[in-house]
Amino acid sequence: MVWDHTAIYIHLQTDDDAQITANIDELMKGNRKAYYFNAIQYYYENNKDMNKALGWALEAEKVDPGPWYKLWEARIRLRMGDKAAAVAAAQDGVKMAKAANDEEYVRLNQAVIEQAGS
Repeated sequence: MVWDHTAIYIHLQTDDDAQITANIDELMKGNRKAYYFNAIQYYYENNKDMNKALGWALEAEKVDPGPWYKLWEARIRLRMGDKAAAVAAAQDGVKMAKAANDEEYVRLNQAVIEQAGS
């Protein structure tokens, strides 16, 4: 904050991650369908509980099958060290994406297969 010739510096500190995680956990107690993708993505990208994220991905695949949830399943399984299951999920994702003419998800799922091979 600056006023005339005076400046005041205020140091603010927040724990956004804790608040976001608490919000996600609360939202996932109710009707989850609208929140699966964002919850899975946040948990994955912030190295949260991968078992919980995997559970959500598997649940999401049942209510909204598509290559996007197969991609997240594959990424999570790869991060958890299960390369074989990651490749299997990504291969399913490639098949689903090809059937839907979705080249972006073909590419993303193939990238997981390549990462698992290295």
